[in-house]
Amino acid sequence: MNEMLDYGFSGSRETALAGECRRIVARLLHSDPVSPAKAESAPATQQRSQTLAELKAEFFRLAAERDRNKAGLTMEGLLNRLFATFELSPRLPFRVVGEQIYGSFVFDTHVC
Repeated sequence: MNEMLDYGFSGSRETALAGECRRIVARLLHSDPVSPAKAESAPATQQRSQTLAELKAEFFRLAAERDRNKAGLTMEGLLNRLFATFELSPRLPFRVVGEQIYGSFVFDTHVC
């Protein structure tokens, strides 16, 4: 597809249409070119991916933890870090009679 675009737009300068066609081809090939806006957010995206990988690994460690109380308490911190990763304003865990709330977050003024 890229070769067809090269042929179709050869001899002419890159137009807005040519650029849009190239972006479509890149998306189809799963190799979306990095735009300036994406380039600025690439380190943040990489950091988020790293954080999520670490949280996933910790979650699997918790799933294998024999001491379920310890796992539950550790899960509180994991949830808060997960919520913070997505800027969801995590809130501290709390207990009500007969129930443990491991974590919650604020989304659009609503506590979830």
